[in-house]
Amino acid sequence: GDHGNVIGLSLPLFRTLLAQIGLTVMDLWS
Repeated sequence: GDHGNVIGLSLPLFRTLLAQIGLTVMDLWS
């Protein structure tokens, strides 16, 4: 149960992190 819970918590964080990195890359490129 703990493993699924960790994945459930980390996925949104990972997605937010990727989104911020993506926005930064787009800013650098533009």
